Amino acid sequence: MNGKRMTWKQIKKEYPNQYVGLIDVIKDPVDILTAVVCCTSNDTNEDEMHLMAFDGKISLEYTSLDECIQTGFLT
Repeated sequence: MNGKRMTWKQIKKEYPNQYVGLIDVIKDPVDILTAVVCCTSNDTNEDEMHLMAFDGKISLEYTSLDECIQTGFLT
């Protein structure tokens, strides 16, 4: 990882469609504003990333979740 602080928009563009492990996260009540990417699911096992998140070492996010198409509805 490059170790530089990036906006969430920059992170999504640089690391599309994958999990990212973020450190030094700055967020408002709802959104991530900026963060540093320390690992991605392309270079780190996802199970390991989940353990790191559980231990509080990273914030685990998926970069394209907001772009997924919803297919279905509740009745």
